[in-house]
Amino acid sequence: MEVQGLTKIKKGLYLVSVPMGNVEDITLRGLKILENADFVYGEERKVAYKLIRLLGIKRSDLRFLNEHNEKEKAEEIRNLIVKGHSVAYFSDAGAPVFSDPGFRLVKMLREWNLPVTFVPGASSLMSGIALSGFDMNEFYFAGFLPRKTEERKRKLEELKKLKVPVFIMETPYRLQQLLKSIKTVFGKDKKISLMFNLTCENEEVITDTVSNILKIVGDEKNKKPFVLVIEGRKR
Repeated sequence: MEVQGLTKIKKGLYLVSVPMGNVEDITLRGLKILENADFVYGEERKVAYKLIRLLGIKRSDLRFLNEHNEKEKAEEIRNLIVKGHSVAYFSDAGAPVFSDPGFRLVKMLREWNLPVTFVPGASSLMSGIALSGFDMNEFYFAGFLPRKTEERKRKLEELKKLKVPVFIMETPYRLQQLLKSIKTVFGKDKKISLMFNLTCENEEVITDTVSNILKIVGDEKNKKPFVLVIEGRKR
């Protein structure tokens, strides 16, 4: 296999994966693109500039695309690429577009037949698959479940019909609500794998029944980012 370097970044969009918590997870390719692309877009200003500083990249010209302005910024990026520019986009953590803004942007560029390149790196999905301890040859990615209790319960009832493990993402402070909903729908003895602070030095994985995990996490408001996998049914 021939290994290619980047001497000049060609025109197009580059979706750059960035660290989720461990700054050392940035790739050499990702660094080079963020340093040398004509234009670089982050998701949220404060997070984006903090990450850029941690990576040692000296840029003060970041632009921003997020859920509030994606339509407008997608058109802006399309126009830049049409003019021959290279544009990098990164989300607040991990792989862009994956449970993050960027879908509309990629869709628009595909419709215009403009080049889009994915630059791989840290991923909560791949980390969770590797660490869960469950058979993940087949699985279902559920992403973020509905926020309202009854809607979330209905979604979990649908997921319960699946035979494969279910991968779920959620904001830290909704952890207890999610665990209680899983217990209600799947039963107290359902086995799950709960993973906190993936890729960080204080990474933590708890694999047990949902009832026991509820006791372990307690009632204190959770502030640690996490992902969760519900074990599939025995075959």
